[in-house]
Amino acid sequence: MTFRLEYKYQPKRILLIQFGSVAEVVQSLPVLNALRLRYPLAEIAFLLESGMTSLLTRHPALDRLIFAKSNWYKSLEQMKLLKKRLHAFTPDLCFELEGTLRGALAAWMSGAKHRVGFSRKNSVHASWLLNNIRHISVKTHPLDRKLELLEEVGIVGTSINYDLPSVPHENEAAVKICRSFDLQDTPFLLVHASEGIPDTNLWRQIIDYLLAKWNIPTLLMYQNDAEQRLAEDLAHNISGAVGVLPKLSLSLTAALMRRPLFFLSASTDSLYLASATGLPCVGLLDSPKTFPPINDRLSHWIKLSMSPVTDIFDACDILLEEQLPREFSDQKAAEK
Repeated sequence: MTFRLEYKYQPKRILLIQFGSVAEVVQSLPVLNALRLRYPLAEIAFLLESGMTSLLTRHPALDRLIFAKSNWYKSLEQMKLLKKRLHAFTPDLCFELEGTLRGALAAWMSGAKHRVGFSRKNSVHASWLLNNIRHISVKTHPLDRKLELLEEVGIVGTSINYDLPSVPHENEAAVKICRSFDLQDTPFLLVHASEGIPDTNLWRQIIDYLLAKWNIPTLLMYQNDAEQRLAEDLAHNISGAVGVLPKLSLSLTAALMRRPLFFLSASTDSLYLASATGLPCVGLLDSPKTFPPINDRLSHWIKLSMSPVTDIFDACDILLEEQLPREFSDQKAAEK
């Protein structure tokens, strides 16, 4: 049976479920914030994979984090452990935000009386069968689709608010990292030369252009061994102020992303994380199916298959002209 809850309904405990990538978890944050605004007295928990917990620690809208291993549904022992954690929370309202069988299974295991999820049309692997409030989504962007689920409790017209927490000790660690590159008081760029675009020459062209025109230091980040090799190769072969960051945790990456002028990446995960911190971005979308982040800051999303490299240069120039401190811009103009 499909139905909508009455607007006067006041749940005591609400569970959000979103496993998967950084991008998918970040897409869920506007839902979390909207629920906190609508139900200020409710206890809200978020179920996600264990590797993502540092991202939401101390989130102001969240009361509890519940985690599971990435393949928990393949192990009877892990399923029992997750069921025990869910029953310790005992939600009465659950939002299954991903439209998958694992998400719907976790919602059903939680024992929540009201389980909001996607309809048969918008879900996979018959997951809709385990939800008893099934929403027919008409949106295409995954963030918009998640927000649509809130219509089932009378929440409409929700603004995009990530409200990613700023953790003091991570901010201090980010300052130390900047100081190690002598960038604590200097504008700099952050680049994630992600393996989604393994073309070293393209990344080199972009960084060479930015150094030649703007002479602004650049830090390179990475997420795995292949990207580390790419970043080190770029730093070795580019003459200029280019440094390679150490491997960072999610929460430390978020703290560091509050400091650059803008962020350049081809990784959906890192672009969503940067957008959630409010950092302007130039995103290189290697796939036509990639959905760019939604954020109210000046950002540019470029489809590489349809755009020359000069479009990337132009997007970076626009952001730098917007973001650079006036005194720094005047100094660069004088140097030219």
